[in-house]
Amino acid sequence: MLIAGALMPLGYAPFGLFPLVPLLLAVLFHQVSDCGPRRAFWRAWLFGFAMFGVGVSWVYNSIHEFGHAWAPAAVALTALFAAILAGFLATGVWLAVVAARGDRRVLWLGTLPAAWALLEWIRGWFLTGFPWLSVGYSQIDGPLAGYAEYVGVYGVSWATALVAGLALVAWYGKGWRRWPALLFIVVVVAGGPLVERVEWTQRAGNDLRVAVIQGNFSQDIKWLPEYRDIQLQTYAKLTRDNWDADLVLWPETAIPVLLDEVQESYLEVLAGEARRSETTLALGISMRDPSPLRFYNGFVATGIGEGLYHKVHLVPLGEFWPFKSVISALVPGLDLPRYDLSPGGPDQPLLTVAGVPVAVSICYEDAFGADIARQMPEAQLLLNVSNDAWFGRFAPHQHMEIARMRARETERYLVRATNTGVSAIVDPRGELLKTSPQFEQYVMTGYVHPRSGATPYVLWRDWPVAVGAMLVLVLGAWLRGRGAA
Repeated sequence: MLIAGALMPLGYAPFGLFPLVPLLLAVLFHQVSDCGPRRAFWRAWLFGFAMFGVGVSWVYNSIHEFGHAWAPAAVALTALFAAILAGFLATGVWLAVVAARGDRRVLWLGTLPAAWALLEWIRGWFLTGFPWLSVGYSQIDGPLAGYAEYVGVYGVSWATALVAGLALVAWYGKGWRRWPALLFIVVVVAGGPLVERVEWTQRAGNDLRVAVIQGNFSQDIKWLPEYRDIQLQTYAKLTRDNWDADLVLWPETAIPVLLDEVQESYLEVLAGEARRSETTLALGISMRDPSPLRFYNGFVATGIGEGLYHKVHLVPLGEFWPFKSVISALVPGLDLPRYDLSPGGPDQPLLTVAGVPVAVSICYEDAFGADIARQMPEAQLLLNVSNDAWFGRFAPHQHMEIARMRARETERYLVRATNTGVSAIVDPRGELLKTSPQFEQYVMTGYVHPRSGATPYVLWRDWPVAVGAMLVLVLGAWLRGRGAA
């Protein structure tokens, strides 16, 4: 179980071996089909602990290198985090085994795929949520991604788990009994490319020329006072070279200052140039409200554009610290901020850039598909600003995979600006049109066009998957109970 789980991250970016994921799920499903609920729970937990221990090992980098925690303490916190995430996976397997009551076909084709999707959905919102490494993300370049416009990433996860179950039924079936399972695998896999041919959205307005500025200031120098002017000058120069764009986009907290500290002396000057060039300048920047004192991770559009956004979905242990006093006592040397960030209101108005209403997400807010979909169909373009410099080399590619799924679910173009990469322009099918190299100063230009309309996922979000998964579990338990009677 540990080896199979540790191999799971190979199915995600930057490796992209997406066919490996249903095969490894089939290994797990087989291993839990011949034991009771308790043993199934622990086998699944070992699988999940290895999967998340490898797949989110970048958490150690953030805690140790930038949080300055003692290395053994950072290892312990990372392991604890992986153990908690594995608990969601194991709970889903336990529920599936309990509901199926030893019937392998019910388990492999019904309760396991449904429980997997259900617990991924719960993990996506419980205690603010952490949907990283949901199985559906691994399929963004595969045929099953075609279902994303209909049922979102959790529906793609369900389809992936169903393929794993069908593969087991086909492998262990005898004679003609294996052929229906093989046929259904073909139907499920081929169905994705077929249903994605339907376009639920349409062009709205003229193409926009965009310029994405990637400043590439590493996290260890970004907030040092002696580098402040260098960053201000760098972003100003790179922006002035691109006033021919309709939109110039900077990353999250692009410059290491508060909005009120540079509003008049710096941003107003650039805003005036933007207006004369008929350009929108949009950027991530920290903000504060003096009464009462609150700090926000924010985003502002200026020039030919208007609006201000406060980040809603904050990162636990990154932007706010629950149980701060307890954590300080348990983790020696951890450099905790004096003030936590405050969340913005959930119903903030859409920003407008170059006359186009946009859905803005900051950092890992783009991991919450329902929150992005809630801004549709009014928003005609997706913007994401992020700073993945905290997370090393692999996590930014995982994050990019997540962002691509949002473009696919909503059938919107996505423009993404990051501090050190990966910045990108993504089309409505989730395809990467342009990407930036990591850890290089880079300016990326390209064209996008606004789109209007709503996909089925925008209309229904995650509810069909959540409710459907619960119904399958109840039905599976009822069928087995009736059979036992």
